[in-house]
Amino acid sequence: MSVFHAKDDCRLIRILKEYIPDVEDLLNPAAGEAEITGVEELIGFRFPDEFKNLYLRHNGEGDQVFGVMSGLSWMNLQSAAAAWRGFQDSAYDIVSGRADAVKEGEYRKGWVPFAEDGGGSFLVMDLEPAAKGSYGQIITLDRNSDISYVLADSLEQFFGFIESGFRNGEIRVTDGEEVMLIERRHGHLFDDVAALTQSDNETNSLIPVSGFWAAYFAEEMDGGYISAAALSKQRMVFIKADAAGKYGAVSLDFLTRMPNLKELIIHAAEIINYDVFKQLPSLTKLVIGGKSFKESGCTVLAVLGEFKGTYLNGPFIKRFVQT
Repeated sequence: MSVFHAKDDCRLIRILKEYIPDVEDLLNPAAGEAEITGVEELIGFRFPDEFKNLYLRHNGEGDQVFGVMSGLSWMNLQSAAAAWRGFQDSAYDIVSGRADAVKEGEYRKGWVPFAEDGGGSFLVMDLEPAAKGSYGQIITLDRNSDISYVLADSLEQFFGFIESGFRNGEIRVTDGEEVMLIERRHGHLFDDVAALTQSDNETNSLIPVSGFWAAYFAEEMDGGYISAAALSKQRMVFIKADAAGKYGAVSLDFLTRMPNLKELIIHAAEIINYDVFKQLPSLTKLVIGGKSFKESGCTVLAVLGEFKGTYLNGPFIKRFVQT
């Protein structure tokens, strides 16, 4: 199935019309072929036909509707080109969320931003994928993380993702006074991107839990197991000293089952395996207040570029801020 089913039928527009009948009146007029060619020449890559055809239908979403791209704003070509120029001298150090799918390191010339949240995060058409990626795959550029995830292998697949969001109620439309707002029911798309890019089998699997973690997730447990879906919703973990003390040393290995963990607070005397921090790409805030943290553990913290702030309070006090 192509993005354009017929000469005048765009899949994205067809989806949107089911929920906003007059959506075409709210979107920008079409971009000209010369304008599209100019951006292609600027970046040095040809757009996939479906991407080009999309802009030949409408050049972004305009001022009367926001959030066409799963809650992110669909950019016009002028804005996309301006953002692309700004990224060329940026200090990104990208890490691929899927092995060999996204080229790591600096921002690539073949990365074309086409949707934004207004706060520094973008959806990007990847025309320069890594060995196991796909030309034209849709990847994330997250202001809060160096990890870039493949959200869809093509624009067509991404539109299918949007359609599913409308069908299952995850994406909804709010008619504001001056703007039609399209938003995700559970917040920003990137908050759930790690879980969204997991396979269905991973998401639906059951994980055995015991000891401290079984007590911590007691309300989510069923017969000694917890679902991966429940763990993917976990944003914050607080390991309290009194609760942890009942089980002796607490292993942090279980945290790797929480792909969207943002904040971790540890007030426990005995912790096993701080090296797990290296496997928590979504973590942005860490507070450690027990005696278990050793000075050698700072070697682990030094390589964690995702952290906005780390606060340690034990035999020594240190404040580490990553800017």
